This record gives sequence, C-alpha cells and structure tokens, in this order.
Amino acid sequence: MAGSITVERVAHEAHHEQLVRRYHQAEALAQSDDFAGAARELRSLASEMVRAFGPRHPNALLCRRLLAITTANSGKPAEAVVILRDLVDTLTDMVGAEHGDTLTLKADLAAALEVAGDLRESIAVLRDLLDCRTRVLGADHAETMDTGDDLAVALYRTDDTAGSLRILRELAQERTRTLGADHVKTLKTRHHLGICLANSGDSVQGVAVLQEVVDARTRVLGAAHPDTVRSKEALAAVADQLDSSDTSGDVLEGHVFISYSRQHDAWYVQRLATHFEQAGLAVWFDRNLVHGEDWTRVLESRINNCSAFVVVMTPAARKSNWVAREIAQAEELQRPIFPLLLEGQRFFTLRHLQDDDVRSGSMPSPAFVERLRAAQPPPKVASAPASSFPQLQGLRYGIDFFVVRQGRYAETIMELRRIVAKSEAELGLEHADTLSRRHQLASCLASSGDHAAAVELFDQVIAARTRVIGAQAPKTLESRREQAKAVMDSGSLEEAELLLTELGTVEAQALGTESEGALTTQHRLATCYARMGDHERAVRVAASVADGRDRVLGAADFTALESRRLLASSLGSLERYQEAAQHMAVVASHLADSNQPESDFALKSRIDHAVYLGNAGDYRQAVALLRPLVDVCARVLGDTHTYVEACRNAIRVFES
Repeated sequence: MAGSITVERVAHEAHHEQLVRRYHQAEALAQSDDFAGAARELRSLASEMVRAFGPRHPNALLCRRLLAITTANSGKPAEAVVILRDLVDTLTDMVGAEHGDTLTLKADLAAALEVAGDLRESIAVLRDLLDCRTRVLGADHAETMDTGDDLAVALYRTDDTAGSLRILRELAQERTRTLGADHVKTLKTRHHLGICLANSGDSVQGVAVLQEVVDARTRVLGAAHPDTVRSKEALAAVADQLDSSDTSGDVLEGHVFISYSRQHDAWYVQRLATHFEQAGLAVWFDRNLVHGEDWTRVLESRINNCSAFVVVMTPAARKSNWVAREIAQAEELQRPIFPLLLEGQRFFTLRHLQDDDVRSGSMPSPAFVERLRAAQPPPKVASAPASSFPQLQGLRYGIDFFVVRQGRYAETIMELRRIVAKSEAELGLEHADTLSRRHQLASCLASSGDHAAAVELFDQVIAARTRVIGAQAPKTLESRREQAKAVMDSGSLEEAELLLTELGTVEAQALGTESEGALTTQHRLATCYARMGDHERAVRVAASVADGRDRVLGAADFTALESRRLLASSLGSLERYQEAAQHMAVVASHLADSNQPESDFALKSRIDHAVYLGNAGDYRQAVALLRPLVDVCARVLGDTHTYVEACRNAIRVFES
C-alpha cells in the first residue's frame, strides 16, 4: 500500500445551517415586535432542534429560551413560565444550580412570573437568585446588583416598602462606590429609592432624591431621554403628595395617559408606552404610581394634566372599576379619548369614538399616533430619539447575531459598524448592548479573515466587560474564547495555545469543567495542538472533551460528534488506525441515525471510517464500505465531487 489516505475535513452539516437560519429569521421577527409570528415559528423549530441535536444541546436550549420570551411578549406569560421552569431544571441538572447560564434563566423566570402576575413567586425566585449571585459572584458584581434592584422593585409592588427601602439604600451606596454617582444604573437605583422613600412616608426626602436624579439624567442623558422623562413624572407624582391645593386648575402637561387593566394587559401596555415614547410622545401610566392612600389623588392629577387619554379595551378592562372611573374623569374634563381595541368588543360608552383595532397584539397605526401628537400642546423639550435596539418588555434576551455566509462579510461588517456607532452614541461605550454588538463585529471580522482587526477589537471588548461585569462573567469569557479562536485561525498557534490554556483554568473555576464554554475552549485547545502537530496532547484533550460532551449533551449531540471526530483524526495522525476507526465508527453510526444521514459531515465520517479500517489492514471491510459510498456521494454531491474521487482512489489502493 502506497500510504494512508486522508480526506479534507468538513466543518458543518447542511441541516445545522438551515436550522440556524430559521432561528435567526425568528429572532428578526421578535426584534421587529412580531412576537406572535416569532413564537409560531419557534414552536416547530424548537421540536426540530431537539430531534436534530438532542434536548440538551445549546442550540435547542437557546431556541426554547427565545420561544419563552416571545411567548411572554405575545400575551401568554403563563406558557412562558412553564417553558422557563423546565429550562431551569434542565440547566440545573446539566451544569448545576449556581452556573451562570442557570442563573440567567432564573432571572428570565422571575421576569416572566412578574408579567404573568405572580409577584409572590417572582420574589421567591429573585431572593434565591440574589443569594446565589452574592455567593458565586460577590455582592458588588454587576449581575448581583441588577438582581437586588429587581427584587427591590418587586417588593415595592407588593407593598413591602420596608424591605424594598432596605435593599435600595444599600444598593444605591454600593453602585455609587463601584460605578459612580452619574452611572445609568446608579441613577436607576436612586430613581427607585426616591419613589420608595415617598411611599414610606418621607415625601420630602423622596422629592429631594428624585430631583437629584432628574438633574443628573438631564445632564447625562438629555432632557428628552425616556429615563429622564420617567423621573420627571415620578417627581411630579411624589410632589403631588406634598401639595394639598386643588388640582382642577392645573395646566395641561402634554402627556398621554393610558388606562388599562393592570392585571390582564400590562404585557401590552409596556410595549405600547415604549412605542409612543419612541415616536416622541410623553407617556404616563401607573408604572411609577406611588402606592398607598394617595392613589386616587395621583391618578386624578395625571388625568387632569394629560392632553390625550388612551384606553385599552379588553373584557378585563370593561370589568375594572378603576378603568371606569378614569374614563369618567376624562369625559368630565373633556379630555380627548382615543380607544384601542386589544381584545373582545368595543365599549358601549365609547362606540361614538374612532378606535384602532390592535387585536393581533400589534402597535397602533401611524395615523393614530399622529392624532395623539396633534392633541398635544407644543412640547417643552425635543422628542426622544428612538433606540436602535428595542428591548423586550419584562424579559431580557441576548441572542447572538447571525454572521452571513461567505461572500457577504463586507456588507455585514459595514452594517455592524453603523449599528455599533449608533449604539455607542445613544447608549454609551460600555452599555451591555453596545458591547454585544462590538463582540459581534469582532466575530464577523474574524470570519472574514481580518484576524488582526478582530483580535484588537476583542481586546477592547474584554477590557470593557471586565470593568463592567467582571473578569469571570460568562460574557467576558465568551469574548476571550472567540479572541483565542481568531488568534489560532490567524496562524499564531503558540499564542493561541497560551490564551486557551489560561482561559481553560479560569473557566474551570468560574463555570465548571463540564460547562458548555469550558468544553468549547478545551475542544479548541485540542484543535490547536493538532494544528501544531502535537497529536499526543491533541488526543488527550480531545478524548476528555468527547467524554465530557457525551455526559452533558449526549453521545448523539453534534458538538460531541465533532470532538470525537477530532479525536479520531488525531489518532489517525499518530497511525493508531484501529483506535481511530473505532471512534469514527461511533460518529458515523450516530449520523446515520440522524435526520440528515447524507449530509456532508455524515458522508465524510463514513469515508474516514472506511479509510481508517483500510489503513489498519482490514482492506476487505474498507472496500465493502466504500463501494456503496461512491454511488451515494455521486447522487448527493455530483459525480465530480472530491468525495467520489477519494472513495474510488481508496478502493484502488486497498484492492491492490
């Protein structure tokens, strides 16, 4: 025999790429606020991903998480809660209750429970989450403090003012110390603290704190920024408690008052308010309402001072005494009323008014918004700029950007640079969304072959994420992982080895040795060793990763098969052909049982299995496997494809 046969390695399966494309199409629907459409697509896609990759594969888990988020935002938070509970249980079993991914899902679950109206259970989840993050990350970690803020707000909404105030006082001090007095998160906490102080009976101090927040937000964000406007609204509401004079003579302030059923329709109204604010309208609804005996007075004042009154019509709103009182007050003061039909039938008392039908969960028409704008007096401040990255109300999500396939990198890079520049201008250099987009730009630069630019940008993102969320935060480690890959792909293998080895040590401590991130890093380290020609070390690391992925994700998982294939390839390079054939047989068998048995990856694995058998001396079995593969490859890939020629050449060698 003239020597061993090798075949070019193939990176991905066709069906994997198709599922990824469908996922990002659904993501695009969600980002355009078509949550119902995204949820419909994701329900079928989630099932297909589970079948293709297994229920514990990262792709399947990520798809189900986005399904939960879109389901909640399309008005079905209770269904989202069921999905998220199952995801939390799955991640707990896979990587542990205190792993970063598990804690992120618990935060999603708490938010979904709140949207579903189960504040008590949401608080229980947040308490557990705060304890875990304090223990794992530390009390001054950004994610720990975010959880404390969420818990304080939830406690406030259940009238536990004392508990909320205790957390907010400590949190305001900690954020001022670690982030600075003018940081957006410090101002957010102080905003909540001002409202809570007023509700605890200290209205004078509440007004003082809120006035400081208004001044700081005006200076840092601008007078028309939605956060500044919210603080102004809260300040006005608290100030009303100190003013015992009659409010009937108040002049119009120019805001839009939204009347709705809080228990049933909050999911829609949160999105509606954001939609109006992005159109440059000042909006008030009871998100900043000061709880207690002055509810009626504050609501009356907000209606008295509004220039337009929007009522969201649903069966729940029809039964609400508060909605009825608010409509009666608006009619008595002859405020212009603009009905929106979200569910059920039009209110009898408002049938004479023109309404917008939003029963699909859509936002009102541009004409409706223009009618609201026409009802307002001349604005005192400029319109607030619309954000390029609308946030899903109630739930946070961070879905990876889909880098387009080869041939369109230049177009994608240009668009990402524009998005990054806009995000930096509107949100700040170290905002989470800005850093996420800069990470995506670096990844796209690496994929396009511009490794030097990618590595430099990753350096900046890693430094910023280390400052903001900590060196061991999953997002920081993700950026380090992708930077190491860019270094490796540039050909600087010794530098890549050093980066991956250091990262592996940190991930083992922060995430656990069998977390998704740690296993990915070890797989890349094995790849680096293989490219360096150090196949002995490649075998040791690849074997460990393959076994770990088998345990965590299942032996049929695509990434587990990739690691086992890398192990077989490294064994083959050491001429340990019998062992290589055994591992490649496992890969080929699982792919044959998958829903894409004739994908490039599956065919390549079958060819390599046969070649390793032949190189090990079992020529008869090798030829028996290769002969049918000639016909299969010719039918699927074409008679001139390199796989067909490789099979024919191998048959000639082994038969000789």
